[in-house]
Amino acid sequence: MRKAPAVDTNLLTIGVRWYLLRTHHHSEVRADANLLESGIESFLPMLPTHRRRNVSSEPLFPQYLFARFDFQASSRLVRFSRGIQDIVHLGGGPAILEDDVIALLRQRCQDMAASVERPLERGEQVLIDAGPFQSLGAVVQSRVPARDRVQVLLTSIGPACRVEVPSQWLLRSGA
Repeated sequence: MRKAPAVDTNLLTIGVRWYLLRTHHHSEVRADANLLESGIESFLPMLPTHRRRNVSSEPLFPQYLFARFDFQASSRLVRFSRGIQDIVHLGGGPAILEDDVIALLRQRCQDMAASVERPLERGEQVLIDAGPFQSLGAVVQSRVPARDRVQVLLTSIGPACRVEVPSQWLLRSGA
């Protein structure tokens, strides 16, 4: 029978580090706010999403967030903050992340947020940029967000024809 690896207590006494935290279901934002209010630096990566006609965001890692604190001094405060379920443990000790990993995640989240554009709307002129209808003009009829597809009315060929294509294939006219 294998023994669980011993926790390296030196890792826990180094000082302020980034740790992975598990939150209660749908409590990521609440937990993040509570940690910040307690003076604990935290990071909740958010993913931009389209909901109906609005651009909103949701956690990139549902039920998880990152917090930077001194484990010895603040683990109890963190563990019992509202919205926090527990500090995640891997290999017999808390899951620790390096500063550069968090910096990379922050940069990627900023890049994603900057690249979000408004969703296509009914009646908008588009150009199909890929697939069998490539280079044809069309008019948006409706979005099918569950499948990331769009119903369009082809206007470049004879009588108008309705087709459904992946949203990635479409370019706004004039784009």
